Amino acid sequence: MKSYIRIYTDEDIYGCVARALRERGYAAISTPETGNLGQSDKFQLSYAVSRKRAILTFNVRDFVQLHNRYIQYNRDHWGIIVSKRLPVGVVIKHACTLLNRLTADEMKNRLEYLTDWTLW
Repeated sequence: MKSYIRIYTDEDIYGCVARALRERGYAAISTPETGNLGQSDKFQLSYAVSRKRAILTFNVRDFVQLHNRYIQYNRDHWGIIVSKRLPVGVVIKHACTLLNRLTADEMKNRLEYLTDWTLW
Protein backbone atom coordinates (compact mmCIF):
# COMPACT_ATOMS: atom_id res chain seq x y z
CA MET A 1 0.00 0.00 0.00
CA LYS A 2 1.33 3.43 -0.96
CA SER A 3 2.31 5.66 1.95
CA TYR A 4 1.68 9.31 1.21
CA ILE A 5 4.03 12.12 2.18
CA ARG A 6 2.63 14.43 4.83
CA ILE A 7 3.92 18.00 4.66
CA TYR A 8 4.77 20.57 7.32
CA THR A 9 5.56 24.03 5.93
CA ASP A 10 7.85 26.20 8.00
CA GLU A 11 7.23 29.90 8.51
CA ASP A 12 9.45 30.91 5.56
CA ILE A 13 6.98 29.34 3.11
CA TYR A 14 3.95 31.33 1.97
CA GLY A 15 1.11 30.85 4.44
CA CYS A 16 -1.33 29.71 1.76
CA VAL A 17 0.76 26.77 0.53
CA ALA A 18 -0.37 24.26 3.17
CA ARG A 19 -4.00 25.23 2.60
CA ALA A 20 -3.62 24.96 -1.19
CA LEU A 21 -2.06 21.51 -0.84
CA ARG A 22 -4.93 20.40 1.43
CA GLU A 23 -7.43 21.65 -1.14
CA ARG A 24 -5.72 19.33 -3.62
CA GLY A 25 -6.04 16.35 -1.28
CA TYR A 26 -2.62 16.32 0.39
CA ALA A 27 -1.97 16.17 4.14
CA ALA A 28 -0.34 19.53 4.84
CA ILE A 29 -0.09 21.80 7.86
CA SER A 30 1.79 25.04 8.41
CA THR A 31 3.84 26.49 11.21
CA PRO A 32 1.24 29.17 12.04
CA GLU A 33 -1.51 26.51 12.20
CA THR A 34 0.47 24.56 14.78
CA GLY A 35 1.36 27.60 16.89
CA ASN A 36 5.08 27.16 16.23
CA LEU A 37 5.93 30.63 14.90
CA GLY A 38 9.28 31.97 16.06
CA GLN A 39 10.74 28.58 16.94
CA SER A 40 14.25 27.59 15.82
CA ASP A 41 14.92 25.60 12.66
CA LYS A 42 16.06 22.70 14.82
CA PHE A 43 12.73 22.79 16.67
CA GLN A 44 10.78 22.95 13.40
CA LEU A 45 12.53 19.88 12.03
CA SER A 46 12.08 18.02 15.32
CA TYR A 47 8.39 18.89 15.26
CA ALA A 48 8.06 17.56 11.71
CA VAL A 49 9.93 14.38 12.65
CA SER A 50 7.74 13.80 15.70
CA ARG A 51 4.68 13.90 13.44
CA LYS A 52 6.23 11.88 10.59
CA ARG A 53 6.04 14.83 8.21
CA ALA A 54 8.43 16.13 5.58
CA ILE A 55 9.27 19.79 6.03
CA LEU A 56 9.04 22.30 3.17
CA THR A 57 11.11 25.48 3.48
CA PHE A 58 12.79 28.33 1.62
CA ASN A 59 15.60 28.22 4.20
CA VAL A 60 17.97 26.18 2.06
CA ARG A 61 21.24 26.83 3.88
CA ASP A 62 20.11 25.95 7.40
CA PHE A 63 18.02 22.92 6.46
CA VAL A 64 20.75 21.43 4.27
CA GLN A 65 23.01 21.66 7.33
CA LEU A 66 20.34 20.07 9.54
CA HIS A 67 19.88 17.25 7.02
CA ASN A 68 23.64 16.63 7.00
CA ARG A 69 23.71 16.50 10.81
CA TYR A 70 20.82 14.04 10.93
CA ILE A 71 22.60 11.78 8.44
CA GLN A 72 25.95 12.14 10.24
CA TYR A 73 24.41 11.06 13.55
CA ASN A 74 22.19 8.34 12.04
CA ARG A 75 18.99 10.18 12.97
CA ASP A 76 15.92 9.70 10.84
CA HIS A 77 13.71 12.40 9.40
CA TRP A 78 10.71 12.15 7.07
CA GLY A 79 12.19 14.34 4.37
CA ILE A 80 13.38 17.88 3.87
CA ILE A 81 12.24 19.80 0.79
CA VAL A 82 14.10 23.05 0.17
CA SER A 83 13.67 25.74 -2.42
CA LYS A 84 14.81 29.17 -3.35
CA ARG A 85 11.96 31.68 -3.10
CA LEU A 86 9.64 31.08 -6.05
CA PRO A 87 6.19 32.45 -6.91
CA VAL A 88 3.50 30.76 -4.82
CA GLY A 89 1.87 29.03 -7.80
CA VAL A 90 5.18 27.52 -8.85
CA VAL A 91 5.83 26.25 -5.31
CA ILE A 92 2.43 24.55 -5.24
CA LYS A 93 2.86 22.98 -8.70
CA HIS A 94 6.33 21.64 -7.95
CA ALA A 95 5.24 20.37 -4.53
CA CYS A 96 2.29 18.53 -6.09
CA THR A 97 4.62 16.92 -8.65
CA LEU A 98 6.93 15.68 -5.88
CA LEU A 99 4.01 14.47 -3.74
CA ASN A 100 2.57 12.53 -6.69
CA ARG A 101 5.85 10.82 -7.55
CA LEU A 102 7.37 9.85 -4.20
CA THR A 103 6.00 7.86 -1.28
CA ALA A 104 6.64 8.67 2.37
CA ASP A 105 8.99 5.70 2.55
CA GLU A 106 10.96 6.99 -0.44
CA MET A 107 11.13 10.49 1.06
CA LYS A 108 12.50 9.28 4.40
CA ASN A 109 15.94 10.78 5.10
CA ARG A 110 16.03 12.52 1.71
CA LEU A 111 16.87 16.10 0.93
CA GLU A 112 15.01 17.28 -2.16
CA TYR A 113 15.26 20.54 -4.06
CA LEU A 114 11.80 21.65 -5.12
CA THR A 115 13.04 23.00 -8.45
CA ASP A 116 14.01 19.44 -9.45
CA TRP A 117 10.30 18.54 -9.52
CA THR A 118 8.94 20.26 -12.60
CA LEU A 119 5.88 19.24 -14.55
CA TRP A 120 7.78 18.85 -17.81
